[in-house]
Amino acid sequence: MLRLRLSMSDTAEKFFGVFAQIRLNSTNRNAIIEDMKIQRQFIDWDATGNKLFRLRNDNANLRRYVCSMLRGNTDKCLNETGDCETCNDRYIDKSISRPELAEVFGVTEAVINNWESGRTEVGIENLLFYCRIAQVTLDDILVFFD
Repeated sequence: MLRLRLSMSDTAEKFFGVFAQIRLNSTNRNAIIEDMKIQRQFIDWDATGNKLFRLRNDNANLRRYVCSMLRGNTDKCLNETGDCETCNDRYIDKSISRPELAEVFGVTEAVINNWESGRTEVGIENLLFYCRIAQVTLDDILVFFD
């Protein structure tokens, strides 16, 4: 008979232990969910546009790409060979004009101006293209509000 009581006592202990654990978990559930929340971030297009402007004026990779796409039809190329792949930083005037960049992107100069001034948002396809040709990441370009 004693053995039966021990066995019931073990079962009861297990049951109440699980019950207490479930209750504890439901109490902490809200705190855990709160810790898991990811805050939504909003892009600051003015600051992002400013970064695009600076990138257009000082990125050798972007210059090489634009130069190669325009096939050397630019007065910025100082490389005697005209080969964009072998061009290094000392031959490059890194700044790119808005018309040059607009031609590569297939948009107007006004669109480039609007991106850089933050008046219009840059589409994700264009941002990704910009990143690839300038060899930077989205984190290097995008600026978020605090």
